[in-house]
Amino acid sequence: MKVRLTPSYIAGAVLVLLLLVSVLITIGIWLRLWGAVESYVMVRSFIINWVVVITFAILGGILFGMFFGFKLLSSQGFTPFEKSMLEMFAKVEEVNKRVKRIEEVLEIIEKSGSTKPESLEEVKKEVAGKE
Repeated sequence: MKVRLTPSYIAGAVLVLLLLVSVLITIGIWLRLWGAVESYVMVRSFIINWVVVITFAILGGILFGMFFGFKLLSSQGFTPFEKSMLEMFAKVEEVNKRVKRIEEVLEIIEKSGSTKPESLEEVKKEVAGKE
């Protein structure tokens, strides 16, 4: 069976490795394989190393994000996919406006309580007055 090295698999393996190392350090301290001062120095340097690695990883991620963001935003124009998405967004906005107008008309009709043709003409005049 072939194991795929996905990021989540690697992160899990690193966490298991860290847990194993911390358990081994704890057992070494309990069995007095190291003195308290030596183990303190070892644990302290271990934590400092991880803080440095995490700090550089965060800074690297920020810098790569800025680099790729600049490259993406400085491109000349939109791709055909982006153009179609912008057109679709405009169409959705238009449909939303129509639905809001229909809701307004229905509220006016509901308030008037009548569906006679004369009252509908009054509703049309009222809606036209709002525009």
